[in-house]
Amino acid sequence: MATSFWTALPDAPGVYLMLDRRGRVLYVGRSISLRARVRSYWSSPDPFRAHLLPMLRRVRRVDHVQCDTAHAAAFLERELIAKHEPPFNLTYGVEAEWWLRLASDPASLEPVREPLDDGAAYFGPYLGGRPVRLAAGALRRLYLARGDSRTAAALLSGDATALEHCKAALEVKRDVAAESTLFEKASELQETIRAVEWLAQASSAAPSDLGSAPASQPP
Repeated sequence: MATSFWTALPDAPGVYLMLDRRGRVLYVGRSISLRARVRSYWSSPDPFRAHLLPMLRRVRRVDHVQCDTAHAAAFLERELIAKHEPPFNLTYGVEAEWWLRLASDPASLEPVREPLDDGAAYFGPYLGGRPVRLAAGALRRLYLARGDSRTAAALLSGDATALEHCKAALEVKRDVAAESTLFEKASELQETIRAVEWLAQASSAAPSDLGSAPASQPP
């Protein structure tokens, strides 16, 4: 019976809700592949999340909401956990919101907790501080160090050409580090590439763009 929980799910980012026979939400999670993530609960349970094993016996339905990006899924997960208060969620999906403040004179790009009315351009919000800091550092070194705030702004607005230019430059640095056996540096650069991609994807993932939640509600 569990097989039906994932066979119809898309191989796409989104949020999944596990419900019991009364329609109560037991757990809310997110993934870049809804089908693979839900299947893993039954095919290869995570030993570090043993508290979820008793829950699986109670699951009778898995609802989902497909999202355009993983970042949109993160916002929606947080919203649905707050709404349903699922008993098997040990955390609350409350990663801190960050914005990026971009100024052109002098050129600067800094993570901040909220936008101000100071004439600078603000991009966000983004969830989680580390990818924001990694991406901001990369954009400062690649563009703002030479006064080019326009390309950084284009990337943060979701411009595909700017994103590919940035990724190509970082991939060169990553490969040079790997060839020099600086594997820790190469690994950090690969993480930075993913962070830059994530910020570009998140450019239109504001909470108001997340779509509607599933119709099912706990009694």
